[in-house]
Amino acid sequence: MLVSELEEVSTIEAFANSGAHCRREVVQASLRKHIDVLVVDDNQLIADTTSAILNQLGFRTITAYDGGTALRMAAESSPDILLSDVMMPILNGVELAISVRKILPETAVLLFTGQTATDDIFEDARRKGYFFEILNKPIHPDELVSRLNRLRRN
Repeated sequence: MLVSELEEVSTIEAFANSGAHCRREVVQASLRKHIDVLVVDDNQLIADTTSAILNQLGFRTITAYDGGTALRMAAESSPDILLSDVMMPILNGVELAISVRKILPETAVLLFTGQTATDDIFEDARRKGYFFEILNKPIHPDELVSRLNRLRRN
């Protein structure tokens, strides 16, 4: 199911507003060590908003709006974590994650999706031996920060 533009904007605004009110312990945990996160979403507003919130919480982010650019950026910057939307044209988030894992096996991967029609994509990745953590959109900043911190500790 696709989200209407109005719903998408209200989701983004809610996410941005809640980012300013993250629990203190979640924010403090993210500030202990800089974590470099490559944020990828073909929706520039979502990618930029997510990056801005993570930057405010002490993460260092690099932002890309497509899988091909993200793959080049990953190879150049070796991020600690790849945070990518799944449904993107040309190179989807799962294909991107597999490619990043091949060149940067230490990079953790967290995928997010707002669509339910992604089961086939994940099943194909599992058959190839790739398992990725998945979050559903909309993502509350507390949950996102908690997952990012947990991924980096592993």
